Amino acid sequence: MQAILDSVAILVNYPTVQDLVYSTAAAIEVTHTYGNFYTIIDYIPQLIPSFLGIEAKSPEAAHLVASLIHTNYGLFVYGEFYLNFGVLGLVVAPFATYVIIFTPTVILKKLFGNFGRALGYYWIVLTVARVFWYGFIYYIKPLVIILPVFIIIYLIVSSFEKDLVDKRELNSTDPH
Repeated sequence: MQAILDSVAILVNYPTVQDLVYSTAAAIEVTHTYGNFYTIIDYIPQLIPSFLGIEAKSPEAAHLVASLIHTNYGLFVYGEFYLNFGVLGLVVAPFATYVIIFTPTVILKKLFGNFGRALGYYWIVLTVARVFWYGFIYYIKPLVIILPVFIIIYLIVSSFEKDLVDKRELNSTDPH
């Protein structure tokens, strides 16, 4: 029992956990002081690649909160949902986060089999920490822009591989 209590005490006093609690409290304070901010809809213009020269005008949720109350520019996903939807956002946040993170992996698995499952798994591992701390733009923007590049490369390589296998089969059955 003492080991469990010590583990909980260490977890609660861990700086990252304190930062998450502080950023969520800051989002709650901003919402109560200034009203709701609808930052999730601001992700749509941020999906435009920056090399096109079009920049999103609205700040990300973490920067919005940091500009009104001093924080370290991170915003836990629950804080962002609270900032957008109030108390309902706190209820919806875990379910919406789960759907947003795992749906692309399920779709990739259905479309590309084991390659899609592996790509989806790596995508989750590489982005989930940024999603929870900085927001969904770090998951959605690469999903829309970078992931298709990997899929195109895979399709090109697999088509060359198929051509090579077909040529080898033709050569092995040709009696000349």
